[in-house]
Amino acid sequence: MARPSNELVFTVKDRCKVCYTFVRECPVKAIRMVNGQAEVISSRIMGPGMTQGTHYFTKVSKMKNYVSNKIKTLDREKWQQNFDQFKNGDYSESFHPADRRIPNPSNEEIENVLVSMGKGNPQEHLNCGACGYDTCIDHAIAMVEGLAKPEMCLPFTIEKLHKSVAELNLSNEKLASAQQSLRQSEKLASMGQLSAGIAHELNNPLGIITMYSNILLEELEEGDARHADLELIVEQAERCRKIVGGLLNFARKNQVRHQETDIEAFVQRSIESVIIPDPIRVDIQSNLMDKLVEVDMDQFMQVLTNIEKNAIEAMPETGGTLSIILNGDDKEVEFLIKDTGTGISEKNMDKIFTPFFTTKPVGKGTGLGLPLLYGIVKMHKGQIQVESNNNPEKGPTGTTFKVKIPRRK
Repeated sequence: MARPSNELVFTVKDRCKVCYTFVRECPVKAIRMVNGQAEVISSRIMGPGMTQGTHYFTKVSKMKNYVSNKIKTLDREKWQQNFDQFKNGDYSESFHPADRRIPNPSNEEIENVLVSMGKGNPQEHLNCGACGYDTCIDHAIAMVEGLAKPEMCLPFTIEKLHKSVAELNLSNEKLASAQQSLRQSEKLASMGQLSAGIAHELNNPLGIITMYSNILLEELEEGDARHADLELIVEQAERCRKIVGGLLNFARKNQVRHQETDIEAFVQRSIESVIIPDPIRVDIQSNLMDKLVEVDMDQFMQVLTNIEKNAIEAMPETGGTLSIILNGDDKEVEFLIKDTGTGISEKNMDKIFTPFFTTKPVGKGTGLGLPLLYGIVKMHKGQIQVESNNNPEKGPTGTTFKVKIPRRK
């Protein structure tokens, strides 16, 4: 359909014949010339893209005034210069289609994300929609594309929170255990200093008592009534000397003479040196690749036999199991000595390494066994830990001694 001859027709490069500007900047797109006069096309001045909220007649008046002023003030010579300068410009626009869609991730990437969220099994896909996506796979795809976070999944966040709480509780338990060990070490260090002082003070008089009592025994004739009394003095002086030796070991004042030892055969000899009742079963297990360890054989034999004797005495008459497990690497060796005995009460756990503390009847123990082995382990630059349970309601009763020492001195 042909356009009316009296209506201006504009293309991209047409110039307005009213205001002599290019159409793109021409304010009179809604103007047509009728008999040499500008007339407003109402369908355009009130159409889309025009300013809203203004009356039709106000717009018409402003438009006519603008055109009239433009015609009166137009500098045609300057306009011609501008026109000649820019007449060859290309003001057209072109567009090229481009696919801006994000490519879908691979199945492997999606699977890795699902596994990291604990949803490796399709049965674990709840598809609850709490994350804002219809399915767990949609959420995983969005995560690969960087559009979502794993915390948006409510079950995953709850599970992660539970794990964090469990890890925090475990850390608190380890911290409490470390604090307890530190307090125990400080207490034992103080008692070690005190024990060393007492032992040194007792050594000299004990040596004198032992020497003169033996001299008197040699001078007495056979059948003398005083012979039995002097033997008792010598016996008790020797007992005191052993106690003093135990105090010195506890205080870590003795020397350690390291020797390379086949630790598996060494453990076997320690068992053979202990009397084991028939109802008690002994189980030795070694996970060592290298069996050679440097220890003071005499002193470390005391450590093993002392723990083994205590374990046997703690078991009921019906019997039980004594387990010795050897673990280690290139730097250290670990001894796990477990029994299925009655266990140690919680109130006594802090006292087991205290000198002269014992739960045995009077005359059955001096209370220096565990303090002695504590000192020997420390002289070997090792560590000793004890775990025990005497309450059947909390699980199987028994005690575990964990001893770690360096493989080389």
